[in-house]
Amino acid sequence: MRRSSVALWALLGLAATLRSGLLFVAPLSRRAQLSALLEPVLSSAAANAEDAPKPKKERPPEALIAEGYPAKAIPLNGRWSIVFGKKLNGKPVYKKDGEKLFLMSNECGQFQIDPVAKSSCDGFGVKKESGWVIDGKPAPEFKVRPETKDDLKSNLAYSQAKLDDLVNEEMAKMEKQQSVGTFRGTMADDDEAVGDRLMSKMGAKIIKGM
Repeated sequence: MRRSSVALWALLGLAATLRSGLLFVAPLSRRAQLSALLEPVLSSAAANAEDAPKPKKERPPEALIAEGYPAKAIPLNGRWSIVFGKKLNGKPVYKKDGEKLFLMSNECGQFQIDPVAKSSCDGFGVKKESGWVIDGKPAPEFKVRPETKDDLKSNLAYSQAKLDDLVNEEMAKMEKQQSVGTFRGTMADDDEAVGDRLMSKMGAKIIKGM
């Protein structure tokens, strides 16, 4: 009887061990199957993420428009063009069209204006949290913004009008010169006197009708 009892307990223990082992193996098998099913999906998603186009870096505007500064003695209003290939503190530098003035970012994280392109925080004009300060005085109406297509059209129209004025002025001068009876045309009084003295020294004479 004692040996039978020992054998019975041994069988019961073995059964319990096998049962626990099966319970432990079964979840692992399900996880392995799930991983095998999801692996192609995850791999495809990763591949699509790699192939997806990366967002392009935003390009800085090629020109800025400054407006609202009341003093005409300081030519701040108007167009500022980017200086290609030049950066200060990782940001582009702009130059006022027709003037020796630069707009840039300084070491203090502020935009500033100065006749010299520099990063030190001592510009002639500085953009602070409260607004622009020009020559030590607040300039609340002064604003700087990117150039728009409408600004570009206005600039082109202004340039064309200015060109037309120059052409008309030159045409008027030519017509006036053609209306006189000397080969010198119409000259200012001082220039006429200089011309007369020069021709007198040379012994030259103006032939009537020429």
